[in-house]
Amino acid sequence: MYSEAKSESLGGEKREILVVDNDERIVELVSWFLLKRGYSVRSAETFDLAREMLLERPVDLMLSDIDMGVESAIEVLPRFHREGILPPTLVFSGYLDAKNQDLLLSLDPVVGTLAKPVAFHVLEACVVNFFKGRSLGEHCRVSSDLIPRPQSSQSVAPSGRPLASPIQSEVSASSDDDEWVEIVPGGSDSTGSSV
Repeated sequence: MYSEAKSESLGGEKREILVVDNDERIVELVSWFLLKRGYSVRSAETFDLAREMLLERPVDLMLSDIDMGVESAIEVLPRFHREGILPPTLVFSGYLDAKNQDLLLSLDPVVGTLAKPVAFHVLEACVVNFFKGRSLGEHCRVSSDLIPRPQSSQSVAPSGRPLASPIQSEVSASSDDDEWVEIVPGGSDSTGSSV
């Protein structure tokens, strides 16, 4: 089963993003977040379904988990690439090591990797920078826990320097000492901070 949802007009052009993850909660949160930012979002809970969807209609960007139970992006994404159906892809996973990261980034369509949990402001910066034709920079190649959270509305690079084009975000967070991230309502949107 897959879901397909389009956001209401929030201004700007509609870019279509395919979210591929077998964790329904992640799919719902990421899809909701992207819809609120004006993107058109489709989702697939398996790589087989993602393949069908890509053959039916290409997307502008795919966000993909690595570990999908019986399937792994380490094996599937190179196959999609050989078949000519791998769109620009941002991989996010809790199972991201240097070897897998290098392997994935060797595929031209893979534009970056993010380690879960992914802070919404980091995911947003990567997506926005991709669509604006900018380098994703270090944001999408390091563990998200190494990226400092902005203290103001201005986003910062891992080096701590402000980005040239700040990304505005409505995200608030609360985390405990065990590195678990709690999704906390923030204003009328009930936004959370990490997925």
